[in-house]
Amino acid sequence: MHPKCPWILAASKDGRSNNFKVKRYCPVHKCYKTNKNKLCNSRYLAKHYRDKIVCQPNMKVWELKKLIKDELDMYVGRSTVHRARAKIQKEIIGDVHAEFKRLYDYRDILLQTNPGTTCVVKVEDQGEGKLVFNSFYVCFYTTKKGWSEGCRRIIGLDGCFLKGICKGQLLVAVSKDGNNQMFPIAWAIVEVENSFTWTWFLKCVTHDLELQDGRDLTIMSDMQKGLLKAVSEVLPESEHRWCARHILANWSKDWRGLERRNNF
Repeated sequence: MHPKCPWILAASKDGRSNNFKVKRYCPVHKCYKTNKNKLCNSRYLAKHYRDKIVCQPNMKVWELKKLIKDELDMYVGRSTVHRARAKIQKEIIGDVHAEFKRLYDYRDILLQTNPGTTCVVKVEDQGEGKLVFNSFYVCFYTTKKGWSEGCRRIIGLDGCFLKGICKGQLLVAVSKDGNNQMFPIAWAIVEVENSFTWTWFLKCVTHDLELQDGRDLTIMSDMQKGLLKAVSEVLPESEHRWCARHILANWSKDWRGLERRNNF
């Protein structure tokens, strides 16, 4: 109730009938309507909109704010909405720092439950016993065996950005099986995509698949400079081809048009 507004509704429970009775009521209003409520805090919003944020974990703050305005007709500050979303995301994803501390446990479980699997965790020692995550590589034994026994001698390489809470880049190596379907071989998480990280990733894949110098092997990739240098160093005897889609995308920067696309 607004302190300067005469509107009031007082009621109490009647002992005889066990019902609420209105003892005092003044219907006159002298205040403006407000859509702010202190009880609509981050804790309430996290509880009320938990299911929707779980279904849409990438929902923007302004989208959640608009949803609150449409459903509750309430004004909530941006920081309050951000805190509510952060609470739910932390509950879903967990404590990131605690998860990183258990990377070695995750590696040990992978090696224990998948004999023959390769899992590499690289960290940087910053002194005083402080270790910082650098990169992570996985190649299961079943993918090694599947590639050598049922896939073509061709490997596709590419990388993409990770846009979640933990940033970085994902490097992948895939192939084609006997049914002409995608066959994942190995993948790694690194900080950036450059010649050093690609060289490290390719050395791991070469060791796992016993590729040696890459003879009788075809590599398919885009024209990323660091990747081109890494392939020439690690697999010098391989045939390196470029992805047609990336070539067309580069050409389209200078030569546009449907006719050129069809000719390509």
